[in-house]
Amino acid sequence: TSLCFALEEETTAVFVNCKRLEGSLYDLLNQNYRGSRHLQQNKEAYANVAVGPSVYPCKVNSLFHCVIIVAEKDVKNTPAPFLSRFAKFRFSPADFLEWRLQTLP
Repeated sequence: TSLCFALEEETTAVFVNCKRLEGSLYDLLNQNYRGSRHLQQNKEAYANVAVGPSVYPCKVNSLFHCVIIVAEKDVKNTPAPFLSRFAKFRFSPADFLEWRLQTLP
């Protein structure tokens, strides 16, 4: 899957409206890697990613990062165990516009 390709890269993946993916990413989000000691030593590590009834072992780059965006209105309906895996930040369109205006020349 394209997600597996992203996991192999030194990149940041941003997920928006990913409610259907929540259950597929638990191994990744729990950092439940096969060979987890190896990830810290820059050796190969793998996380299972479920896509429908299939489970794929995906190689995870030690510099891969994941950002999940959940609309404020959806937070109360998002399972607490899923949310507990992240640092949480509140970010509004006004925050973005303010930041963008500060960065203009």
